[in-house]
Amino acid sequence: MESIATVLYLRLRNVLAICNGMAPERAAALVGQLRSILEGPVAKQNGIVAMVRHDSILAVFSNDESTAPDHARRALHAAVLAVYETMEMSKQLAMRADTASAPPLALAAGVHLGSVEVGMGRQGSTSGLIRATGEAVEIARALESAAADVRWSIVASGAVRRAADGPGVECGLR
Repeated sequence: MESIATVLYLRLRNVLAICNGMAPERAAALVGQLRSILEGPVAKQNGIVAMVRHDSILAVFSNDESTAPDHARRALHAAVLAVYETMEMSKQLAMRADTASAPPLALAAGVHLGSVEVGMGRQGSTSGLIRATGEAVEIARALESAAADVRWSIVASGAVRRAADGPGVECGLR
């Protein structure tokens, strides 16, 4: 089923470099903590995780027809929360002996509002409850890549900025 939604793609940077200095058990525990950093803000903002990898997630935010559309605002809020939690974890890792010399943990987010094809995920899949495809997904991934390239935490499309603009949200060009 195709719908208009906001897609958030979050990817952590330097995870492998950080894990290389750790014992396998500690690295596995860290990956679990990092997954919480990515998934927690999505859940808090009522998004649905469509794909999970050790260093990234794809989430979809939408509204049912009976509520005013606020999915762009919620997706941006989730991105900001994930950036904050990543920065806090990066500070903790910098203080640990086994990860102090590793490059800092960083997060890049791409956010786009557009048409998304949403379907049921594969039975038994750990990648998410839904399957999300379409142009909006690809644009969110491209925006995440652009964020990493320019060393910004979040890059949002014009459609997201227009939809989320209002009291409590400051959106602008940089």
